[in-house]
Amino acid sequence: MVLQTERMARTVAADSERLLADARGAFPHWEFTKDLIDELIDLSLNYRQSGHPGGSRSKVHAFVSLLMSGAMLGATLWATRGRR
Repeated sequence: MVLQTERMARTVAADSERLLADARGAFPHWEFTKDLIDELIDLSLNYRQSGHPGGSRSKVHAFVSLLMSGAMLGATLWATRGRR
């Protein structure tokens, strides 16, 4: 059982390293997307005069990772196709 757990841990680590290496080329694009989203948040909050933007801006990294992961795809498809 311990051997199987160690083997699984090595496999997960190798997969994680491979995925990270594959994604490194897209990091500059993700950084640009983060800056764009951050600027849009800033513009909308400034337009609304809603006060300190710290709470909204601190969510930009999480939002970009969620957006780029594809996890939002199902929700987006449901939102655009599910309503008639």
